Amino acid sequence: MTTSSVRRNLADPAELAQVFAKDGTAVTRIVNDETIIIPIHKGAADLDAIYVLNETGSWIWQQMDGRRDTTELLEGMMAEFDISAAQAHVDLDTFLDGLAKEGLIRRAAKDDR
Repeated sequence: MTTSSVRRNLADPAELAQVFAKDGTAVTRIVNDETIIIPIHKGAADLDAIYVLNETGSWIWQQMDGRRDTTELLEGMMAEFDISAAQAHVDLDTFLDGLAKEGLIRRAAKDDR
């Protein structure tokens, strides 16, 4: 997956209604309120690339089901964490960009929703 395939600008209203889904190539566990993501490649865990998400990242990861669009995620973040729209935009854009660079998410096809 290339970064450009999921690159977006959440400040652009046309980009807000994008839907992302986990790509299904990772094992996820929740331990002590942190989400741990271990990518699986060719049937084996990639222990050099283990990701530990903070509370906000864990919440986004759990909400990202291939049906919720970025507008819904932003609204949920503002309510859940009592943050401004501007902060939610920055946090979500940064998080999605990082996941995309690591190949952990993809744009959800309309058929997936």
